[in-house]
Amino acid sequence: MYILKKSVFCCFLLMSLAGCQAFDRSVPSKSYPTRSQPVLTPAPKSVNQQVLNSPTVKVALLLPLSGKNMALGQAMGHAAELAVFDHAGPEFELIIKNTGGTPTSAAQAASEAIREGARLILGPVFGSEVLPVSLIANPTNIHVISFSTDSSAVTKGVHIIGNLPSLQVNRILTYAYSQGLRNFAVVAPAGPYGRLIVETAKNTLANLKLIPVNQILYDPQNRDLMPVINQLKSDPTKSIDALLLAEEGQKLRSLAFLANSHELDSKKIRYLGTSLWANENIGREQSLEGGWYAAPPTEQWDQFQVRYRQLYKNDPPRLTALAYDMVAMAALLSKKNMNDPFALPTLTQRNGFEGIDGIFRLTPNGLVERGLAIFEVQSGQIVIRDPAPQSLDPLIN
Repeated sequence: MYILKKSVFCCFLLMSLAGCQAFDRSVPSKSYPTRSQPVLTPAPKSVNQQVLNSPTVKVALLLPLSGKNMALGQAMGHAAELAVFDHAGPEFELIIKNTGGTPTSAAQAASEAIREGARLILGPVFGSEVLPVSLIANPTNIHVISFSTDSSAVTKGVHIIGNLPSLQVNRILTYAYSQGLRNFAVVAPAGPYGRLIVETAKNTLANLKLIPVNQILYDPQNRDLMPVINQLKSDPTKSIDALLLAEEGQKLRSLAFLANSHELDSKKIRYLGTSLWANENIGREQSLEGGWYAAPPTEQWDQFQVRYRQLYKNDPPRLTALAYDMVAMAALLSKKNMNDPFALPTLTQRNGFEGIDGIFRLTPNGLVERGLAIFEVQSGQIVIRDPAPQSLDPLIN
C-alpha cells in the first residue's frame, strides 16, 4: 500500500521531469473538466463522523500490484499518479492497495482502505473481485467503481466503468443503419462475450425493426473457420450487406480473408467491428478495407501516450486511461464538497464527465454510458468516420 498526496507527488514528478524537456505538463489536464455543478445530498448516516470531519478526502485505488497482472497494476498506478498531479487539491489523498489479483486479497484490500478512511473505492480491475469487494463496502454505503467490463458484476453500490461491448455493438449497428445498411449478420466466438455480442445485436436491431439475417457463434478453439463462411453463405436468398466480426488478432484477419475469398468480400459487404479492432494494427489489412468499428475517441489518448512514455519509458496499457479518468474525477469532486463528494446523485450527474476516453456518465443502474466514435479502415490508415458525440444529453449510443 502507498498513499499519494499532491504535495508529496509533485516533488517526485518534478525531479523526474528535470531530464525530460519535451514533457508537456498541460496534457491531458485540460481535457478533464466536469460538465456541471454536482447535485449534492446529505452523507449516509453510516459514514463515521470522524471521517466526515477529516481535513482530507481519501479515495482507495485497488490494483493488482503483485501476481501475473502486476505490470498492468503498476501502469495503472502510474496513470493515477499523473491524475493526482494534474487535478488533486491539498484535500485529496489517494490510498493505493494491492489486490494481488485474487478475490480474497481484493476484499482484504477494501477492508483495509475503509478502516483507513476511504470514502470511495476505485477498482478492482477484474470482475471476479467485484463481489467480494462490494460485500465489504456495501454496509458502509461506500460506492465501488470497478474497471471491469463484466456487467453481471453490478450489484447495489457497484458501478462498472469499463468500455462495455454492448455500447460498442449498439453504436456501430445504429450508425450502420443510419448509413442505409439493413441486412446484418453477426459472427462472434462462443462464450459469455460472444453471447453478449449476439444478444445486444438482436436487441439493437429489434429497436430498428430488423432481425439479423444470420448469427453465428463458433468454437474459438477451432482453427478451421471455413464452416463459419459456409454458414454465412448457406441461404443464398438471405443477402448480407453488413457483417459484424466481433473478433481480434489472427482470428479477425483469417475471418476477413476467408470471407473476401468466398464471395463475401468487403467491396460488396460492409465489415463492422468493436473496439477489439482498435487493439490491432489493422490499417494495412487489405481484407478489412472499408470496415467500420466503434471505439473511444483517440485524440486525448494519443497525447496521454506521449506523456506517459516520456515519463515512465514504456507504453501504457489501454486501461491506464480509465485509471487516470477515475482518479481525476474523484479529485475534482473532492474539491466541490468535502462533506459528501461521492453521493450517488453526484457520481451519476446527468451531464457526466470528460476524460481521456471521451465523455462518460455513470448511471444509477451501475453501468456506464460513453460517447464512442466510428473509425474506418481506409487506404492503409485508420480515419474517423463519425466523431464521438460531444454531449450525453439526450442519452447516447
